[in-house]
Amino acid sequence: MCILLNGRRKAQTDLFFSPSSLPPVTRAHLEARLSSSILLDDKKECTYLLKLLVSRLLASHDATRLRALCDRLLGRRGKSSSSGSSSSSSEGGREGGLAWWRPERRELVSGLSKRQALKKVVLPSMVGKEGAPAAVQRVAKFFVEALEREGEGGR
Repeated sequence: MCILLNGRRKAQTDLFFSPSSLPPVTRAHLEARLSSSILLDDKKECTYLLKLLVSRLLASHDATRLRALCDRLLGRRGKSSSSGSSSSSSEGGREGGLAWWRPERRELVSGLSKRQALKKVVLPSMVGKEGAPAAVQRVAKFFVEALEREGEGGR
């Protein structure tokens, strides 16, 4: 394919591509970038990628993964870790090497706790989406109620 550049015909190269010709970003790619932003302690990028990931999961009506994401951000403190395995620094993140999805870790990145991310980033993206399937609406309702219950319980 050729394009006109300054009145001359030039062959189209990789430098000249349209964004619509690119493959869509996959869920796995968004999850990897989210993990990277958490490791780099980048609050702005983390928030942006959480919104993108939630919108991707909403578009695919993936209530199971939305529930898993919300559950990890809620950080069920009542659950005890299975077996007494110690945390290694290879698990990534901060707070003594705890991976971001571990319930013992409270902060996602500096200045943004996991519960704040759930309350201010994830749930607002889920609530109010017209045409969302009933399963997604149930997930959103469950976690809104869970935050309200725990808020009344002194947290």
